[in-house]
Amino acid sequence: MRTWRGATIHELTLHVLRGVLLLAAAGCTQLQVGHKSPLNPPIMNTDSAAVDIFFVRVPYGNPIVEKLWKSVDEQAIPAETRKELYRNGFRVGRIAGPLPPELADLLRLTDAPVTQDTLETIEDPGNADESAPVRRHLQTKPHQRAELLASSVYDELPLLRRDSNGQIVGQTVYRAQGVFAMTLAPKPDATVCIQLVPEVHYGEPRVQPVATEGLVRWEMRRDRIVLNDLTIKMDLAPGDMLLLTCVPDQPGSLGGRFFTAASSGKREQKLIAIRLSQVQNNPSFQGNTVATAPLR
Repeated sequence: MRTWRGATIHELTLHVLRGVLLLAAAGCTQLQVGHKSPLNPPIMNTDSAAVDIFFVRVPYGNPIVEKLWKSVDEQAIPAETRKELYRNGFRVGRIAGPLPPELADLLRLTDAPVTQDTLETIEDPGNADESAPVRRHLQTKPHQRAELLASSVYDELPLLRRDSNGQIVGQTVYRAQGVFAMTLAPKPDATVCIQLVPEVHYGEPRVQPVATEGLVRWEMRRDRIVLNDLTIKMDLAPGDMLLLTCVPDQPGSLGGRFFTAASSGKREQKLIAIRLSQVQNNPSFQGNTVATAPLR
């Protein structure tokens, strides 16, 4: 039998086949991906926090929404801010502890995989069943801006607001859309301060100067009205939720414009729930320890 350096051709062939099989096995081990449940947090970068954002639609005036708010802590918002938000048609609160059964029903929790978004703009894309909730997962760095598109685009929007004296002021803008600018800020106790600033973006996109960190860059964007006096700030621990919707008896209010829609000729009320799912367990989101929370 032919040999090469003392080994037979048959032995050499077996060694080669064994090596190929080992490499294939190693490759399979690296590519294996286990089943992902939406209740399990995904792997996150060491300098980011993770939030799950739920968009829900219900028939306008649905009593289940009012029942849900009995389990929501609206006192988590300072009284003066809460008054301004309510005056302009926004209702905001925090859910800590077990998930209220009404909200669990609205979210229709299943074992479908989580959709992960890498863009900084998050919206409800709509689908065939518009009553079905939509879930988005976002990992964001500290103080990095992300935009939540709350409403569809209005061809014409009478922007009416109540000022601190209760007087109605406003203007009409075109091609307008309700948006929340969201940022997360770390805190020493491993909680996160979430900030939402309501904005109205309008007109067609055009190149505009944007100042950031002492520099000016040019980017394509629409004009915007920033409603700083309606800024929402709330501290969340992993597992806590921030819930937003409109005040149902103020259909023409700013909150009503953000959180109502028409479907098949019927009015719908929208809710946005933002859940803190993961955060690095130190003040700057840095390090190896991660605080996570299963959905309860």
